[in-house]
Amino acid sequence: MSETRAIKDYIRTIPDFPIPGVQFRDVTTLFSDPTGFRQAVDALANPFTEDRLTTVAAMDARGFILGGAVAYKLGLPFVPIRKKGKLPGGTIAEAYSLEYGEAIVEIHHDAFDPGARVLLVDDLLATGGTAVAGVKLIERLGGHIVAAAFVVNLPDLGGSARLRELGVEVLAVGEGVTNIAPGDRCSIEPYMNCGACFACRNGHGNCCENLNVIGVMVDGGLRERFLVRADKLHPSTKLTYDQLALVETLAIGCHATDRGAPQTGDHALIIGAGPIGLSTLEFTRLTGATVTVMDLVPSRLEFVKKTYGIDHTVVFKGDGSELEQMHEITDGGLYKVVTDATGNNRSMANALNYVAHTGTLVYVGITTDEISFAHPLMHRREMTLKGSRNAMPGDFTRIIGLIEDGTIDTNPWITHRTSFEAMIDNFDDYTKPETGVLKAIVELV
Repeated sequence: MSETRAIKDYIRTIPDFPIPGVQFRDVTTLFSDPTGFRQAVDALANPFTEDRLTTVAAMDARGFILGGAVAYKLGLPFVPIRKKGKLPGGTIAEAYSLEYGEAIVEIHHDAFDPGARVLLVDDLLATGGTAVAGVKLIERLGGHIVAAAFVVNLPDLGGSARLRELGVEVLAVGEGVTNIAPGDRCSIEPYMNCGACFACRNGHGNCCENLNVIGVMVDGGLRERFLVRADKLHPSTKLTYDQLALVETLAIGCHATDRGAPQTGDHALIIGAGPIGLSTLEFTRLTGATVTVMDLVPSRLEFVKKTYGIDHTVVFKGDGSELEQMHEITDGGLYKVVTDATGNNRSMANALNYVAHTGTLVYVGITTDEISFAHPLMHRREMTLKGSRNAMPGDFTRIIGLIEDGTIDTNPWITHRTSFEAMIDNFDDYTKPETGVLKAIVELV
């Protein structure tokens, strides 16, 4: 019997295979040694013996040897993800690039039930193309990737970073944590409140007197790993990492809509069709109110018409003509709820002119400049003026559910993608409304 060695010592490297320049890690020498093979299977399976896995999936072809053994050890069903044309039943397919070519992989469309908690197994992680394709197939069937396990990782080729940057994954939990588990995919509620101030004691941690917002007051999420309070993590077994990354943006609009509280039949105006204005639109339209959107940029309003079917849009020209349109839209009554999402102090001051008598004006945009207006305008109309800051914990749960059931379509939101290397060159364009950017995703690989 072979003496016990490190797993890597059982694997040989063959240069220039399958094409010149590729250093091929050959795991057949690992498979041929009973001790080495047992070590590899144990190393892949043992971290998950206490997990809530339901399925083991593996990539064609060497992954099958490992994945089948891991499934056997864990007592779980095994699902193969095969090269195109190799599976006999109905399939879905995913194309991908790998380190020396292109390929397509498939999975049976009935491989597991939605909500399955899946461990993905393969022999090697290089550029991550194969693994990401497997992840996408599993997610398209409604599965949740608990973890991906490999015998060999080549981090210099970027595959491990590519898998991590798909979103937020829980790596470990502290004592007494029950709402999440290692492997869960989550949206982060980034508002680190103190829990002791007046606002927190009254259930409004979103505007805590000592608030630290991740990415604003403290370092953000562009880190390999960091500690987050468990109560700030909101898991989903169905959403992709791109979708989970949008939840907080949508939560801003959800809270702003709740602050204004439009009702069915009310006229509601949203000023500014940027990301915060559109997130407000997502939830205002669900109230049954008749929505008008105003912006300086006509292309943004065309997006609103095409994407959300909004009939009433107004181009702000600065000449007062917008009021004529608004009177026509509302039969002279103006708007029961106005939400200004511009963050522009002049727009925010001018917004009082659009509020109906006894109506409400919500400021969700932020400005560091002074806002001034003539008090009689507010007084005569007995207007209510509200601020809207951040979002509430329940907003995150609600939004995840609305995305999961298809009420909110996240596809229009991610308009641009860039590599990490090109981000600096592209960043200036992402600050210009005329480029049509809503949300830009930075891809590290």
